[in-house]
Amino acid sequence: MSWFFLMVWLSYLLGLLLIVRAWASLNHQQVVEVTLPVSVLVPFRNEEQHLERLVEALNRQLYQDFEVVFINDHSTDPSEQLLNNLLSSVGFNYQLLSLTDTSGKKAALSRGVSMAKGEVILTTDADCVFEKNWISRMTSPFIDESILMASGPVKLTGKSLFQKWQQMEFSVLIATGATGIAWEKPSMANGANLAYRKSVFESLYGFRGVDAIASGDDELLMMKVHEKYPGSIKFVKHTDALVTTEAMASWKDFRNQRLRWAGKWRYGNRKSSVVGALAVFIFNLSVLLLPVLGFTGSLAWRQVLTFVLVRLLAELGLVLFLSRFFRSKILMIPFLLHQILYPFYAIYFGVAANFGSFRWKGRTYKAQVQ
Repeated sequence: MSWFFLMVWLSYLLGLLLIVRAWASLNHQQVVEVTLPVSVLVPFRNEEQHLERLVEALNRQLYQDFEVVFINDHSTDPSEQLLNNLLSSVGFNYQLLSLTDTSGKKAALSRGVSMAKGEVILTTDADCVFEKNWISRMTSPFIDESILMASGPVKLTGKSLFQKWQQMEFSVLIATGATGIAWEKPSMANGANLAYRKSVFESLYGFRGVDAIASGDDELLMMKVHEKYPGSIKFVKHTDALVTTEAMASWKDFRNQRLRWAGKWRYGNRKSSVVGALAVFIFNLSVLLLPVLGFTGSLAWRQVLTFVLVRLLAELGLVLFLSRFFRSKILMIPFLLHQILYPFYAIYFGVAANFGSFRWKGRTYKAQVQ
């Protein structure tokens, strides 16, 4: 039994080291100015409380040739009226569209792309903010004509311990996604900060074939690009490209978000996603089994404590390594809570993602087992 645990944990530690190595190899990228026309797409549904900050962030952009296409996905709050008022004094070009016969984020983005005037599509969410050079940095990879898609970093914010914990976990997810892209084995991206050429979206018929999944406007589209044009995706590691959005405030919202994400991770039985999910599941199961094996005598308690300490130090080192780029302060209480609770959380979602349903933006979706 000890040999099995040793192999599992060595594999896990090797995975952490590979993430560190890949992230370090993505040097803080040089600023390259391009002049391609850009269309920023913002689908929204019931985002009244976030729109003012978003519009202010867009109005600060220094990039010259861009428009913003807002797409209202059947909001039931005054979002569209508020947005009309906010846009009356902005300095950028914009379009304000509304879905009628279709619904959902993919439908909103498809409509936005069809109306977009830019050569480069840059997507974000209505609850996001960013610095004044965001468009410039996310557009710069497209000076290379072989680059068809660019994924950017996203940071979660919030004051509660629960939100601080999500911030740490999410930074690792972003770095893991960047690692896959660096190795030309992409598996994760985030639609809050994603850019692609309009021509490639159209050549792949957009979200056709993946439009039945509640999520995946980012990763599933990225996989379509990678399969048809391998080597054409880049991760933008630059602090000016960082997008921030608030972490979930409650367990209920967090659960719905992660079940929604799980739908895209499982879709299509992608080998990289399946192997990654299985490895995470096995490792966290081994963590939960440690005290059981200690009590039964299958492992000596000094071995159990060694495994616990190794995990704590390895994961602390990783989040500290990433915190500099994400401009985040690591607090020990959320980190220790992560050490205790994460194995339960990982196994729970590994099982729950295949059953039941979740709610998002006032709509109910059923889990789809692949």
